[in-house]
Amino acid sequence: MTIVAYFVKPEVVLPICCRMVELTLARGVTKHSLMGLLQYSAALCQRSRHKTEIASEVQAPCNLAKLAISLLDRIESSDIIGRAYFIYYGLIAHYAEPIQSCGKWLSKGFEAGMSNGDTFSAFFCATQRIRLILIGGGNLSTLLRESDYYLSVVEQHGNIVSKRFFMMYRQTIRVLIDKGASNQNDDGANELCQGDSFSHKRMAETMNFHKALQSFWLGYAERCHHYVLKLLQTNVIGRHHRLIILFYHGISSFTMLKRQRTSKIQQIPKEAIANLRAAGEQIN
Repeated sequence: MTIVAYFVKPEVVLPICCRMVELTLARGVTKHSLMGLLQYSAALCQRSRHKTEIASEVQAPCNLAKLAISLLDRIESSDIIGRAYFIYYGLIAHYAEPIQSCGKWLSKGFEAGMSNGDTFSAFFCATQRIRLILIGGGNLSTLLRESDYYLSVVEQHGNIVSKRFFMMYRQTIRVLIDKGASNQNDDGANELCQGDSFSHKRMAETMNFHKALQSFWLGYAERCHHYVLKLLQTNVIGRHHRLIILFYHGISSFTMLKRQRTSKIQQIPKEAIANLRAAGEQIN
């Protein structure tokens, strides 16, 4: 329910998670209560994402989620492994663990979800794996082949939402490989982000993230700046996306400073450093 609410009505996610935690405290630990703890932790990690003081906010939910994921082996939970891995390694663990390690576990989550018929969790494990491996600097050719494989599986099952995300990731990977030659054709990904629903806004947020990422690596500092501002103005940006894009924004601002030394641009690297230093304190 919470994952569906996240895409349809995100404001009710935290109350649902709190109720699941209350039931756990009152009636004991089950595999479903472990899912409640994971979902509660994920909700806390995403809360107040616009603040710079993230260290104290993320430490506690990360510890709680790590405890919950460690208890899966003690309870018969094979039917929820895919969903549990998606929530922990896709939404929480990357704040405290190497993202390459998270990517490996998400691959196992995909396999577990597919074997149990939980394609919803399997596809989101795959999406998060591609996202983290791309951010972590994985081999682009290998990542493109993997994206094509995931996309073919998604199309066979008719999962439209996952297909849209995979199309955006595949487009970015192609752009980085051929240095923008494939950027002339967006595979219809842009039109998939049009609309006023939360899911469309989430896809628009992801699209702006990818456009900023592409622009940075293609050397278009002003274009990167444009998409970063669009991204930061939305109220659906994920905290992890925000930290990653602030890093690229801070670096690209030095290129813009060579052309125009305005006070607004001079402030960009300072704000990026402040945010990243807070994140670094959390990881350490």
